[in-house]
Amino acid sequence: MSIQYLHHALHLGEEKDSTKIPHNLYMKAKNLLALNSYYKKDYVIAERIFASIAEDQSLSLGEVLSAKDWVQRCQWAGKTIP
Repeated sequence: MSIQYLHHALHLGEEKDSTKIPHNLYMKAKNLLALNSYYKKDYVIAERIFASIAEDQSLSLGEVLSAKDWVQRCQWAGKTIP
């Protein structure tokens, strides 16, 4: 049920007008959506979202490395877990 609210937050983060949410909240919603996908065993979607997080130039090195770690987890889980 939370997925609909996360998608709504992502949509607001991509808006160009005054309804746009702060970037850090947008990135948090993206991260939660990726984690949600991972735990639902939708590793392809989770990997794509984490990869897009890792490409964000505004994040700290720790956040980028964490996202890259999650990309590797998704790749491993996608190969080993049916």
